[in-house]
Amino acid sequence: MPVRVLFITGPRYTERSGVRIGRGSVIPDWLAADPMRNVSIRRLQPGSFYRYFVSPDDKVVIFDPATRRVARIVSRAG
Repeated sequence: MPVRVLFITGPRYTERSGVRIGRGSVIPDWLAADPMRNVSIRRLQPGSFYRYFVSPDDKVVIFDPATRRVARIVSRAG
């Protein structure tokens, strides 16, 4: 799935939680996220499945569904 589509289709959170999320952070089980298969996002395994959501600061947060650890955070600029 092209990254630009994720900004349009992903579940979006509008209220800040006060928790800073970075690469390697663990995403809580209660947070809703959609599935995706990587076909074009750099630094992710091609063909691998992930979950994602759009954060309040308009960034796509992509994480491994097995570990729930953040694999990549993508801003609109790239």
